[in-house]
Order: sequence, then C-alpha cells, then structure tokens
Amino acid sequence: MNTPRQIELKVCGMRDAQNIKALTALQPQYMGFIFYVKSKRFVGENFDPELTALIPDSIKKTGVFVNASPAYVKEKVDRYQLNAVQLHGDETPSFCNQIKELGVEIIKVFSVGAFFDIRSVLPFGECTDSYLFDTKGKERGGNGISFNWEVLDFYTQDKPFFLSGGIGPESLEAIKTFEHPKFKAIDLNSQFEISPGLKDIQAIEAFKQAMEQKKIQL
Repeated sequence: MNTPRQIELKVCGMRDAQNIKALTALQPQYMGFIFYVKSKRFVGENFDPELTALIPDSIKKTGVFVNASPAYVKEKVDRYQLNAVQLHGDETPSFCNQIKELGVEIIKVFSVGAFFDIRSVLPFGECTDSYLFDTKGKERGGNGISFNWEVLDFYTQDKPFFLSGGIGPESLEAIKTFEHPKFKAIDLNSQFEISPGLKDIQAIEAFKQAMEQKKIQL
C-alpha cells in the first residue's frame, strides 16, 4: 500500500468572478490567472483587481506570463497582489532572477515533447522555486493533451515540480501510481472547463474528493 503523499492543487486559467469565488471555497493551494493576450484564457485588459483581493492568503495567486517584459510582470504583480509568477515562455535564468527580486515564488515551465532533454532545467536551479512540466503543443499551455510521465524518471534534481498537461478526471489512477520524490502539485486547466476560462467547479470538487479518498492527499 502506497504511503499518502502531500500533493498540492493548482487550478489555472481563471477570470470569471463567480467562478473565482466558487473555486476559492474549495481552497486549492494555487489559483492561476493568465496574462498572455494570445491565450484563450487571457484575463482581459479590464480584469478587476478586487477579484484577486478577495482571495485569502492560503491560496497563492499565480500570474502566468509568456515572454513578457519585467515591467509588465511587475505591474501585474503589484496590481493583483500576486504571490507567484509562472513563466511559460522562453525566459532566461537572468530574467527569472529579475522577477524573483519582486518577492514572488517563481515557477518555470518546461514543455515536454517527443524528445525532451531533462538537462534543460539545470540553468534554472538557482533562480526558481519549482518547475512545471507541461505538454508541448500548438498553444502555450491548455492544449488538453498529456505527455509520457516516464520521462520524469530521469529527473533527479532537488527542485519540486508541478505535473500538468491534459490532466482530467480519468487521470486519477495514473496519478495514484505516479511515484516521484519531487512531485509537488497537480495543475488543472482545460480538462475541467465548461468553456475556455470557465471551470466546472463541481468536477474539480469531485476530483479533489476522489484524490483524498485514494489517500493521495491534497
């Protein structure tokens, strides 16, 4: 019998006021907001700061950025009281260090395709708090497809990581058997949506409860 693991939950791509309020009640450890205009889940130019101000400190408000300027990231961190920044583009270690100076948690994303060199994470060891492994696809995240998790058998760094990419209700059994000492959190997005940017809160709640019942502790 597997020993229960403390796995955190991140739900990304939020922007609807009532949806945010309902998700807040479920208390995920991270809630993601996408500040990338080309994304179908972009929060929009007029996203209300009051929506993030009402989120308790127990939930880390996470801004997702793709090749943004340091000034743009700083403005959003300040305006929306972000606790974490997820970098989903081609950012360099130097850039990560700049953003880390804002006093936020840094999550660096790596897109995993058919051929992925796990050594590509090495330059980011000192400037990030965790990594997020997502599926390489046409979009910068939210593609709704998974990658072969076995590639992470070769990941031997000390940095914890988020597991992302097409995770849905049917992923429960695979998650239950996925063993890695640095597996930190699950990232949910497109597979729990009614439409882009609008999450199925009941489905997320059922997933969370099923995880708990399977002794994979969130």
